Amino acid sequence: MKSALVRPAYFDSEWLDFELLRAMGYSVYGAAAPGECYWAAGKIRERGQSLVAWHYGWLELGNRVEESAAALESAGDRTAASEAYFRAWNYLRSAEFYMMPQGSAEMRGVYFRGLKCFDKALTLSSFSAAAVDIPYDGTTLPGHFFRAPASRGERRPLIVFNGGGDGSGEELFFLCGGPQALDRGFHVLTFHGPGHRGALHRNAKLVFRYDWEHVLGPVLDWAGARDEVDPRRMAVYGVSLGGYFAPRAASFDERIKAVVANALLPDYHQHWIATVGDQLPELLRKWTEHRLTTMSSAGWDRLAALFSLKGGPFTFVVDLMRWTNGVRGMGELMEKIRDASVDPSRVRCPLLSVQGEGEGAAALQAVKRWFDRLEGAKKHILLPAGLGADAHCGMGNLRHVNALVMDWLARTLVA
Repeated sequence: MKSALVRPAYFDSEWLDFELLRAMGYSVYGAAAPGECYWAAGKIRERGQSLVAWHYGWLELGNRVEESAAALESAGDRTAASEAYFRAWNYLRSAEFYMMPQGSAEMRGVYFRGLKCFDKALTLSSFSAAAVDIPYDGTTLPGHFFRAPASRGERRPLIVFNGGGDGSGEELFFLCGGPQALDRGFHVLTFHGPGHRGALHRNAKLVFRYDWEHVLGPVLDWAGARDEVDPRRMAVYGVSLGGYFAPRAASFDERIKAVVANALLPDYHQHWIATVGDQLPELLRKWTEHRLTTMSSAGWDRLAALFSLKGGPFTFVVDLMRWTNGVRGMGELMEKIRDASVDPSRVRCPLLSVQGEGEGAAALQAVKRWFDRLEGAKKHILLPAGLGADAHCGMGNLRHVNALVMDWLARTLVA
């Protein structure tokens, strides 16, 4: 879990606090209401702050708001109904997030209920959007294409939103500032790649792969062939683990003319070593990280079992990695991601790095070392606690963060 200097401090667990902030963060786009979120949080606290309590608190709220949305739709109030359906989607997304075991049939059912609310909200909204299926390796990847206003007959630049390790393609529309991108004349494409829950809930074999150029390649093939997209002006905005995926793909694919990494992650294998080190006293950290670099698969499995004894989110993380990566344990995962890194000498397009001040010293230093080696056009923005933007991906102040991103893309991609 990333540290944060600014947090709601509503729960005992920083993990639950961050997920509460995540749900409330979308209020700036009308996809949450703080009062509703605190109502769910109160229910969770009453039930003991467990992952089960988390699920039922958000599920009850999602049910209530979905009923409200249906009533508003029946009354003919399309705008209010759309907003309510977006909120219902977000609350059902939160309810689905911590369900155990990850990938269960019950979890899948909650996900698709939320997706139905999301698509209903789009239908009733002013957005020009459509669900799409992108051809990929004998199957398809689901997503949504959002057309910029007043763009008929005109080719416009495209931003592809690329998610991380635990999010959904639908969530990217708000997390990455889709409404702000559309306002600036960009088309937007969100999608679920292999390992993302929208793909996995449809096809359990679509687990993460880390040569992401082979994922974004087909996505760009599909997007660049659309009549309304200018294939010479396509950018990728990656968030969380997408901060690895997007630069990785850009280092192989010259069609990516600009890349944004919100929480740049140049080496995923080293990230896990540093994450474990962060759980230990400082005196033990360097010695332990050295040992972890050469630790066997069995050793990683034993370490994961030890951390899982703490229960709650630690157990969730291990199970999430199992489901999304198609592995039996952390040892297998560490073998799978051993070469999951980005060579800065290969990234030739302009790159914007965005990083929260609260990400922690190890992450800040890793990004600086990698960023300093970039030779092309580049910019790094540190998101400060003073603006409430220091949490992972700037979750506490998304409109501010995404305004910075979209303004940079407008100058870089359009000009």
